[in-house]
Amino acid sequence: MSNLRGSVHNVVGTTLATSGQTVETVRRTRLPIVTGLAYLFLTSVMTMLRAYDAKAYIGKMALYAGSVFPVAAQWRWHWFQIGLTVAIAVGLFRGWRWARWLALAVFVVACAISAPIRDVRAVPAYVFWLALSLVAYALLFLTPDAKVYFSHTTRPEPAFTLRGVLSTTFLILAVFTAHSIAFAALYKNVGAGTVWGSSAVFLLPALLLSALARWDLQRSAREIAAALLAVTVAVASVQVSVVIAPRGWYPDAMLRAGVLHGLLLTVVLGITGVALTAWDVRARKFAAP
Repeated sequence: MSNLRGSVHNVVGTTLATSGQTVETVRRTRLPIVTGLAYLFLTSVMTMLRAYDAKAYIGKMALYAGSVFPVAAQWRWHWFQIGLTVAIAVGLFRGWRWARWLALAVFVVACAISAPIRDVRAVPAYVFWLALSLVAYALLFLTPDAKVYFSHTTRPEPAFTLRGVLSTTFLILAVFTAHSIAFAALYKNVGAGTVWGSSAVFLLPALLLSALARWDLQRSAREIAAALLAVTVAVASVQVSVVIAPRGWYPDAMLRAGVLHGLLLTVVLGITGVALTAWDVRARKFAAP
């Protein structure tokens, strides 16, 4: 993580006198870890909205198997959680300190509401989600770079620049596209032509337009990598849950062919994100004095 610290510290040259000491105020660019987690929360919103695809089940089907909470209460929390998660994603994008504490509070409530107390068959999927969430919160709270990023001696970048808005808009569009393609492969059993054709026609151009709008190759690579890794984790977690969860009730359940295309797309997105991250780290390492 030490090689990421340079992205946090971009001194603007103003100082504050505090208790007889001089404290530098630091303007920070978005930390890759925080950017990735912001996109992860954003993709979580996209996933939660999928629950409203089937109107016949809204408010009638349990969202959390084995939960002690009534179905109506689960749906009310689900809707409330969507709004809170949007606020968390925006807060992390802006580097606001309260965002991670709100995220932690939402996580605690979600753990309680979704706990599979009444049906142990839902425990494996719950434990998987819990472990994945704990890793994300460890990155958000415990890594040295995140602590510096959210410290009181730093302040965020300007909220809006034309290039930044355009680049982020295209990147969010790319994340939404990748998420939609993966979910179509998972639940609608679409073929290979649809998965890869949609990726070529919609996903790839959105990524390229994001990079062109930013007009900063290294930063574009960093942010695209964060977004791709976030959507990879979000989609992979759903894919694994779809594989794990039904086994408690239907041990012989078979995967549909479309799932395999979605898994392959997820692997490609993940490898691309890792490759871009490695290139960015290597470039900054050689650029450092």
